[in-house]
Amino acid sequence: TERLNIRAEAQETAEQVRDPRDRVRSMRALADTALDETERIALLTRQLDAIDQMEYDEWKADELMPLLPTLPDGLLPKALDIALSMDKTSDRISYQGTLSDLAPRLDGELLQRALDNMIAPSDQTYYLDAFVALAHRIEAAHRVEIVQFAYNTAMAIKGTWIGNTVLGNLFNLLDDLQQKEVFSHAIDPLSETTFN
Repeated sequence: TERLNIRAEAQETAEQVRDPRDRVRSMRALADTALDETERIALLTRQLDAIDQMEYDEWKADELMPLLPTLPDGLLPKALDIALSMDKTSDRISYQGTLSDLAPRLDGELLQRALDNMIAPSDQTYYLDAFVALAHRIEAAHRVEIVQFAYNTAMAIKGTWIGNTVLGNLFNLLDDLQQKEVFSHAIDPLSETTFN
């Protein structure tokens, strides 16, 4: 009983920490030492709520990404909501990084929501890495359109760091003709990579 009282006090203290990042980190430490799965899920839920309320997307990404590999499946919709709420234009690195890290955990409706969100922006070139990470999760029969979209977008900016990185990550999803085109671009001595 004394241990439970100490844990209750620790949880109450963690939730009252003013700095949102410190509050989330305190709750993470408690979740790592949870007495049972029910307590762990309750603490993780509070962490996600605290992350969602953070002012800056960079903070959200920094605190959310370490949780993703071990987050219970039932909390993935909330994690995806947080990722999709990030500003795709002013903080595209946080958006892309979080979706890329979340991609291996998504399937079905959650995967479709992420893909639909990726297709919506007017300039997808900055989200291509996350898009490719999501494309790897789609069943082969449904992947053709997504891969073609990513391939066309990356080829339009080939020679840039983003384009080359995406083409490399996309390579084993491409058909033979596309792979030959990417390969010929890679060995073309006239192609110059720019770091845009």
